Amino acid sequence: MKRLTTALLLQVAMLITLVAPYAVAQDGNRQPPVAKKVPHETKIHGYTLKDDYFWLREKKNPEVIKYMEDENAYTEEVMRPTKEFQDALYKEMLGHIKQTDLSVPSRIGDYYYY
Repeated sequence: MKRLTTALLLQVAMLITLVAPYAVAQDGNRQPPVAKKVPHETKIHGYTLKDDYFWLREKKNPEVIKYMEDENAYTEEVMRPTKEFQDALYKEMLGHIKQTDLSVPSRIGDYYYY
């Protein structure tokens, strides 16, 4: 029963995550930030790879920092209506995890070691 509840909660969370951005965009409250495209080619093993978003790897670049902050602000705004649900889901998942576990159990033969 607990597995079914957790599975259902996760499915609802995924559905809300997929639908929420469209709801905000339709209301006209805010549009998601759009990253600029800067052509970049990498040649490796005889292939040419094109990546228009390669510039986003420059973590110290002020433009990248600004874009990421805008993206985070947009996500926060879009997901705000689901805040209570997110908290409830997080608490539900924590309820299924032993908080004293220090590592993942490993199996050796027929036995699990913690």
